[in-house]
Amino acid sequence: MDTVKINTIKLFYGVTSAQSSSTLYSDTNQTSVYNNVNWYIKGNNNFNTINQSVTRGYPAYTNSTALLPTQVSKAQGVIINFNNSISNADSIMVIIQDHTNASFEVSKTVVGSSTGITFSSNDLLGLTTGGNPAQIYIASKNYSNLSANTKVYVFIMYSSLSGYVTINP
Repeated sequence: MDTVKINTIKLFYGVTSAQSSSTLYSDTNQTSVYNNVNWYIKGNNNFNTINQSVTRGYPAYTNSTALLPTQVSKAQGVIINFNNSISNADSIMVIIQDHTNASFEVSKTVVGSSTGITFSSNDLLGLTTGGNPAQIYIASKNYSNLSANTKVYVFIMYSSLSGYVTINP
């Protein structure tokens, strides 16, 4: 592959691990969310050109500020209720990343139809209290498959929210 486009916008090649059979292209400047997406992948050598329309669109958030807590208690844990605010997602991942202890983060993934996600006090043990605010991310993905020439291609639509959260004892 030498060109990958989404709705005529050229995506940029990203490095993947040597063990991976996948290739990552992304558009770090993308600010628009589309309901219909046309993927164009220009072939070369043994790879045929693919022109695939995905009509699902990106996962979407409504009432996004209500999704992100601003305070988390390590002793009590936290429940993040999605309140039907995430649509068009096959999976939802929530990450809480410690900014004081940069080497610690906790994450969980649930199916897109889930109503929420729970982090127990045990899950949060490694978070630092009283330091810099932690960051919380909600990342939603959906997948569309295309089988062509004995291969399966997976088109992933990804959207996310993030905010800061204070970690209390």
